[in-house]
Amino acid sequence: MGGKALIVKMMDRCNNGCRVCFERGRSYPKEQREIELLLELGREQGADQVTFTGREPTLHDSLPALVTAARELGYLVIQLVTNGRLMAYRDLARALVVAGVTEVLVPLWAPGADEHDEMTRVAGSFAQAVRGIRALSAVSRQEGAPARAVAVTLGAPVTRANVGRLAEMVPLARRLEAVELSFVRQRDAVVPPPPLDEVREALLVALEAARRLTLPISLHGFEPFEDSRLDDLRVEEAADFTLAPFLISAEAEEEC
Repeated sequence: MGGKALIVKMMDRCNNGCRVCFERGRSYPKEQREIELLLELGREQGADQVTFTGREPTLHDSLPALVTAARELGYLVIQLVTNGRLMAYRDLARALVVAGVTEVLVPLWAPGADEHDEMTRVAGSFAQAVRGIRALSAVSRQEGAPARAVAVTLGAPVTRANVGRLAEMVPLARRLEAVELSFVRQRDAVVPPPPLDEVREALLVALEAARRLTLPISLHGFEPFEDSRLDDLRVEEAADFTLAPFLISAEAEEEC
């Protein structure tokens, strides 16, 4: 995609308690008007894409109104990064679709409930996230978004706990009608990440599974593997988005 992307981190709370947290120790609560001003500034500086992220943006009462504001300002891509749980409530899923969300990224820690819930430390979080993804897809088909149907990407942060099961994420993503499966490098230093060689072999197995099911995959934040099979799928990690707004040129940030 062309243009620039605005990243808006809008909440310092989350309804999960993940053992590995990409946002650990950060604080960026924002009121609705402050975010609206960021959206306006982003458009003035040429942004045509915006990502609402977290910790958990669906806890922000004004999220649907902010999505509407982004659409009315002319953002062409409106992405939401969420754990997916609150979208299981169809009123919220419908509000987000009608407001104009175009893309949703939902990270899942494992292909099954036991491992995912152990990582989030919330019983039932896997089942609720899956219901949320399905609710969003169903509402999208029923209501239609102002621009196009909502595209769901399934995220899979790679950890010591799940590295041996990465290939199992592929059929899960297909069952959930995801348009892409995105493997993400663990950045949390509190819990040691898995060894690089182990990650490489697991990703190659997952890549083969994805090819069989014709599912696009991408690799985010990883250093080069010196293997074209993986490096051709690698997306360079963007700058730290603790402060906002960050405007990232599409040439430097391929996933935008």
